[in-house]
Amino acid sequence: MIGQEQLQTEIQKQIKRGVFPRFCILVGPRGAGKKLLAEQVSKWLNATLLPAGTSIADIRVMIENSHKLSGNCVHLIADADNMSVQARNALLKVTEEPPNNSYFIMTLEDENNTLDTIRSRATIFTMERYTLKEIRQYIEEKFTDITKDRVSTIPIYTTLCETPGEVNLLNGMGALEFYEYCDKVVKNIAKVSTSNSFKIADKVALKDGQEGYDLKLFLKAFVTICLDEVIAINDLENLEMRLYAQMVLKTDEYLRELRNKSVNKQMLMDNWIMEIRDIWM
Repeated sequence: MIGQEQLQTEIQKQIKRGVFPRFCILVGPRGAGKKLLAEQVSKWLNATLLPAGTSIADIRVMIENSHKLSGNCVHLIADADNMSVQARNALLKVTEEPPNNSYFIMTLEDENNTLDTIRSRATIFTMERYTLKEIRQYIEEKFTDITKDRVSTIPIYTTLCETPGEVNLLNGMGALEFYEYCDKVVKNIAKVSTSNSFKIADKVALKDGQEGYDLKLFLKAFVTICLDEVIAINDLENLEMRLYAQMVLKTDEYLRELRNKSVNKQMLMDNWIMEIRDIWM
């Protein structure tokens, strides 16, 4: 596992001292390696890793099994940001008095996406931010073809990707083709007709399981390309430079809104297109 050295060291120390918590939350952005770290923790505990779902039925089954199983077990409740209130309330019962030999690890992108009472009963471990060096190391170790490309796409990866998981995602989309498409959108979003501008969304995945470009990476690429235009013009009196800067600020607002897991991505995308076009009108 690349990175997370301090966090791994701290967890290992707690395990050796016999004070590792029965219930903890791993917090970090998507692709940060939360599930991978949970797998590592289960090995350090000499425990069996048991993935659990996030529905209320899944939580009830997990709790029931935790009282029956012998031997150390780590119950992993992954990607729990969208867990229903009913499922969270059901989880409260086991966080108060975890069964012997059972550990529970929940993963969240935002620790606020769960109940205050659950957070108060958990030990929260926050994933460390990956450095540029670590992201590049991950690319070079896992994707040797990227470094051998005639036109190196490494700068695209290191600019857009905050985690190894996002590197994997970008690689699966085709980094160069994706970035060229985003550049085309930047250059033409204000020039095409209104109806054609909404066709931008045809290439972006706005529902779970839908094929297309990742929305977060799309918006980040849009910001990066606009910033490149600002730097290239480098003239405060230039109208286009000010418009590109406004697009950066506006898109940043939508990226922050995207952190809300319950946001309607289709509506967000449509509103973003309209506001970006309004900047140029």
